[in-house]
Amino acid sequence: MARHHKQDKETEMSELSVLQPAKLGGIELRNRLVVPPMATYLADPKGRVTDELIAYARARAAGGFGLYIVEATYVDPVGKGFTRGVGIDADDKIPGLRRLTDAVHAAGGKISIQLHHAGRETTSAITGMPIVAPSDCPVCYSDEAVHELSVSEIHDIVRRFAMGARRAREAGFDAVMIHGAHGYLLTQFLSPYTNKRTDAYGGSLENRLRISLEIIEAVRKEVGPAFPVTYRMTTEEGVPGGLTLQESARAAKALCAMPIDCLHVVAGNYATNQLIIPPASYGDMTNRPRLQVIRAAVGPDAILAVSGRITNVFQAEALYREGLADFIGMGRASLADPELPKRAARGDHRSIRSCIGCNDGCIGRTSREISVGCAINPLTGHEREVETTRAGVPKKILVIGGGPAGMESAWLAAQRGHKVILCEKEGRLGGQFLLAAYPPKKNDIFIYLEHMAARLAEAGVETRLGCTADPSIVEAEKPDMVLLATGGTPLRIPFPGLESLPHTTAQAVLRNGLDDLGKRVAIIGGGMVGCETAEFIADTGRQVNVIEMQPTVLGELFFTVRDALLGRLESKGVRIHTDRKVLRYEDGYVVAADSAGTEKKIGPVDTVILALGVKPDEGLAKELATMHIPFIRLGDCEKQGNCRHATSMALETLGI
Repeated sequence: MARHHKQDKETEMSELSVLQPAKLGGIELRNRLVVPPMATYLADPKGRVTDELIAYARARAAGGFGLYIVEATYVDPVGKGFTRGVGIDADDKIPGLRRLTDAVHAAGGKISIQLHHAGRETTSAITGMPIVAPSDCPVCYSDEAVHELSVSEIHDIVRRFAMGARRAREAGFDAVMIHGAHGYLLTQFLSPYTNKRTDAYGGSLENRLRISLEIIEAVRKEVGPAFPVTYRMTTEEGVPGGLTLQESARAAKALCAMPIDCLHVVAGNYATNQLIIPPASYGDMTNRPRLQVIRAAVGPDAILAVSGRITNVFQAEALYREGLADFIGMGRASLADPELPKRAARGDHRSIRSCIGCNDGCIGRTSREISVGCAINPLTGHEREVETTRAGVPKKILVIGGGPAGMESAWLAAQRGHKVILCEKEGRLGGQFLLAAYPPKKNDIFIYLEHMAARLAEAGVETRLGCTADPSIVEAEKPDMVLLATGGTPLRIPFPGLESLPHTTAQAVLRNGLDDLGKRVAIIGGGMVGCETAEFIADTGRQVNVIEMQPTVLGELFFTVRDALLGRLESKGVRIHTDRKVLRYEDGYVVAADSAGTEKKIGPVDTVILALGVKPDEGLAKELATMHIPFIRLGDCEKQGNCRHATSMALETLGI
């Protein structure tokens, strides 16, 4: 295995080892960076390839990734895991899959496909059939009955994986991956958590691994010795009675003794989704400790791949140089910037959109059966629209406001050939989103903002910092169009007694600091801003209460991000009061009532902090309307929303 070679200290960044060509079985990849399989919901309901899926894959191939792996692709309709998942269960799928492989090859890339059977991790509403599994084991999100597979049905599933591999080869794929991870059928057989069988497919580790070994053999026989076959396995489930890392190390050794070309190391199942798609608060390279154990078990010559919050090429390089992984999966990183490898290869690291781990545009959408997106890259999932949209007559565009909506709209307009000026009143870009970077676990936002500044300069946008745009600037520049992204102003909803004690807004606390808050704080509003500000304050040792009218807090966040933040708040002593409407402040306490009208004193309180959202800043919009200059309102100055809302609105400026 070609690894561990020394490099001169003065080696150019474009010569990073992970950016050099590498062999995977019988094929050569242009580098070691891989787009791992991720659900996109871009197929049609019958599992057929769409133009949108082709454009999405082509963008990542054109961006320089060494290998693009198509998402979990069902080999049997009973194993379909997603309402709009890709299928390879019948020969009539081959022509569409061929269009996909042709597009990736034309963009200079290589393409694999993940052969998949969901087993119990689906519903009959998705498959239209009873759910099947090794044992009648309930799933974490459903009490639906499960049909226990017979031995003859197991043999049929093995055959279907082999037929899927045959179709993949006929469709022009360069490799196939067998999906043995994330709680799907092959994990269900391997895990004692879900496999309660007493026959040849249950009991001992060897028996529980049997179906996977049979599938590998059947697939290899179907595709021949030179065609790359890889296997993805969950090495740790994180549930009581589930797969442990120690047992997975033994299984990995047995798998690597089979005729596979690479073992892809991941973690988690549907009950532990935070291990599959870890939020930013979990840190980077989350599967590195697991990979170390697997590498020790399988030895230095086995070919391994890894995924799990790998956000930049330097992390990928470290994993490779340490001898841990031969190929590096960069899933969400490829959503944030499909051109990551190309930009890294030319040393242009500062202009790479870097994933912030919010889980909002990716799993936050696909978990609701909405096509994939990205909070910081509005083009993700819309690649076909961009391909078919061309600039008309170049215009002079004035963008007012340097938050996510302003930055993205400025960049997109410049990409279309317009002359763009961006005015931001503060001394740096970011707008309200800059404040979001100050709470704990949010520093990735700073990196994103720095990279966007470089990206704007690269695109030729004239950025004016410390520039408060007013009608005189608009008159002086005489733009053809104004893109108004001035954000919003914090809502202040008074209540009796508020004026009698120190009070401020969450935004002001994040911007100006904590010096004047006192030791006991009440935050009114339990959304993301309120709860993240609570953690920011609690880290100083202050006593913090969060008061929310709704039955729950953080309802806008994907559950893994929400649960992680709630766990940290609890550990830091933050008290959360839900179903509480603030009535008044009296005698040092905030008085709030639940939906039944029962009052409760919360405190004592030295300072009240309002985290009630924002209202659109409409001042300049009203003035522009009287000047009869065309303008579009974007982001919070049009309607309150999050980063994904802001950047998605920026995408609408493609029509200008």
